[in-house]
Amino acid sequence: MERQHRFHSRKLGESLDGVTTVRLIKGNIKTEEELKHLCDQLVDHPTIYKVDLRKNLLYPRGGTELARVLSSKTRMTEFFLYGAALGDLGVTNLMKGLKNNRTLTKLNLCHNGIGKEGAAAIAAMLKVNTTLVAIDMNNNPLGDESAEILLEALKENTTLHSLSMWNAGLTDNTAEKCVQLFQEKRAAGSTKLRRININNNPISENLLQQLAAFGKK
Repeated sequence: MERQHRFHSRKLGESLDGVTTVRLIKGNIKTEEELKHLCDQLVDHPTIYKVDLRKNLLYPRGGTELARVLSSKTRMTEFFLYGAALGDLGVTNLMKGLKNNRTLTKLNLCHNGIGKEGAAAIAAMLKVNTTLVAIDMNNNPLGDESAEILLEALKENTTLHSLSMWNAGLTDNTAEKCVQLFQEKRAAGSTKLRRININNNPISENLLQQLAAFGKK
């Protein structure tokens, strides 16, 4: 039976032996020392598969601590960092741990203030990572330039199934490049990439419908 650990700051000394899911959300991590202690426990942990740290303000320095976990012999498959205030620097540091990670399949980076530098770091990771299947980057100020950097990386990536950039300052320019990417992937016989979500951006309905259709093919 799965054992969930609803981790609160008052329990920082509690053992994670046998735990499979850590949920530490909405401000339960209040200091750098608490985050370091948690990461010390997560490094090389043999049973934890899901870590949810959403809405903890971890800031850029948190990316370095979390990268230490991802570059260890972790078995984590799902990582939720929604609203962690990592910024470009924190995400860049985090990606260093993901380049050689071979377990993580789902990553949520929504609401982290990610711009061009962070997108470039994610793109570099996508060119070498072979296990991620879904990345959520909703509600980040990406813009078309950052989105293009990510789409270029997906030309080389062969494992990602889903990329979400909902409400990210994108226009028809990005949508057209998404359609082109799908066309190139399908022409090459690749069907792994199934979904690029760019809803809630000022994009024409026709282009959104074209993108949705690729997920059905």
